[in-house]
Amino acid sequence: MTFFNYTPFSFLFMLVYLCLFVLLFIVSSFYAFWLIMELLILALIGVSYSILVSCYSSLIYYFLIQTYASFRIFCFFILNSEIWFFLIVLNKLRLFPFHFWFPSVCYRFPNLLLLTVSTVHKFPIYLALYRCSLSVSTKLLMLRVILTMLVLGAGMWFLNEFRMFLVFSTRFNGAWLMLAYAVSFNLFSLYLSVYALFLGAIFFVLGLKSRISIFKIVVSYRNIVYLFCLMLLLSGLPPSPLFFIKCIVIWAALRSGVPVWFLTCSLISTVFVVVSYFVFVFSHAVYKYTCSI
Repeated sequence: MTFFNYTPFSFLFMLVYLCLFVLLFIVSSFYAFWLIMELLILALIGVSYSILVSCYSSLIYYFLIQTYASFRIFCFFILNSEIWFFLIVLNKLRLFPFHFWFPSVCYRFPNLLLLTVSTVHKFPIYLALYRCSLSVSTKLLMLRVILTMLVLGAGMWFLNEFRMFLVFSTRFNGAWLMLAYAVSFNLFSLYLSVYALFLGAIFFVLGLKSRISIFKIVVSYRNIVYLFCLMLLLSGLPPSPLFFIKCIVIWAALRSGVPVWFLTCSLISTVFVVVSYFVFVFSHAVYKYTCSI
């Protein structure tokens, strides 16, 4: 079954999306920035509807949630309420306690769309935080990040479905992205670029137009090996580039005064997640091998 349906409007929507994305780096007014962000969501929906022939209901849910959060961001910015503004941004970034809606909504997204909303489409939100230069409480930020790591890290141990495991993984790495952003915007950009590269490579092996599990499609043994190697690299297992980037994040966080207990909890949750990656990949590799005999 194909999930792509190119129309004459496909190129138009993609061109509009790219132009709006470039405009984010040019405008200086927050009101213009907020308007472009909303148009960017509409352009993404337009691209999805003009190309994809599935997951219409999930797209509507995603659009409504993002639009409602954007409206509250605009209201709290006008009221000059930094704490509430920051909390609503966490909703758009799907950090605790606003993480629960993302797996259920985006699970049925085709891989290309899931890759976009997990990486590229998050950059404007972080850019909005960077532009506003919010003086939010460090304790509030640390609490949200560590709870996201602990809750999602624990949840990944109980997942057996490959695609849901990837969805939870994107949320766990979202917590590391927020930590990297709190330390340095350049470090955040580096983390996001490397993470997007590995996640994109995984979805490329699975097929960008697919939205079904690896166990329901025919994949060659070589691609299975590539896929599981990429999964281990995505987990941050040494010598993955994500491992060294996380080390740099921890070093920079220590220099910026982040408490040691917070970094210790982050490391412990990350170790558990890496082990869950290894167990998940090993068990599923054995399953695929036994099925091929």
